[in-house]
This record gives sequence, C-alpha cells and structure tokens, in this order.
Amino acid sequence: MSLEQAQRWSFDVGRARIGAARSPRGTSVVLPVNTFCVDTAQTYWDDIEDALEEYPADIIYVGLPLHLNGKSGASVQMVREFATELASLYPLAEIRLVDERLSSVSAHQRLAEAGVSGKNRKSIIDQAAAVVILETAIAFEQENSGFAGKLFSRAKRERK
Repeated sequence: MSLEQAQRWSFDVGRARIGAARSPRGTSVVLPVNTFCVDTAQTYWDDIEDALEEYPADIIYVGLPLHLNGKSGASVQMVREFATELASLYPLAEIRLVDERLSSVSAHQRLAEAGVSGKNRKSIIDQAAAVVILETAIAFEQENSGFAGKLFSRAKRERK
C-alpha cells in the first residue's frame, strides 16, 4: 500500500483514558476522533471497534511512552498489551509503535495556545496527544518515504 492511500489512526494509551485520532485516506489532515474511558475493558474495546468499522484503518500508530532517556517503563508494557489486544481485535491494519515522549507536553501547549482552560483540557488532552502522535508520524513519512515507528510484529503478539 502506498503512503498516500493509507488511512491512518493513532492511539495515545493511558491508564484512565485512550485518545484516538485519524487521517482520512489520501490526506495528511489529522482529525481527533474520541477519548475512550478505560472503565471496563469490554466497553472501550467495543467503542474502538465501532470507530474502526466506521473509518477502517490501514496503519495504526500507537504511542510508545519511553522515558526521556529512551528507556522503557511500566507504561510501555501497558501499551504493548493494548497493541496486542488491538492486533487481535483488528487484524486488518498494520500496527506500528512510535516514540511519543513529548506528545502530551505538545498537546497541552497547543490547547493552552488555543485558549482551552486547564479544567477543560482533561477531557480532550488524550485526543490532542493522539493528534500530535499522528501528525509526527505523517511528517516522518513525508520526509522519509516510509512508515514511521517500529512494526508491532505477529511474533511479539504470540509470545505472550
């Protein structure tokens, strides 16, 4: 599949909320999709599945929250578990893990510049972070003529 024809999604995974964004096929425009509350596993997975059915993804970028020094922490394992479940739920897309160390910081700055108060940011910060993740991935694609991040392979999924 060509980069230009791919419909891309991104997820910013957190313990309480998961932000999602997408880029329609043939564009580099990034749209916030939703913030999925991690209340019960089945509820948010059903909602994610419904969203992916409405706007099918070819490439899904999942933010990998590395420490500033590049090392993995506890959140990285949570993201890998999310990617594993996503891969089994939605095997049609290629899942890629991308460095998202500063996505939340960038998202907070953008929202502050847009005049969104700190209180109102909480409900949309995860979507905004997913937008930053996807914009960064698309910028990488355009500069390097290849997909961003590291492919989340089937071998890693089956090792669990």
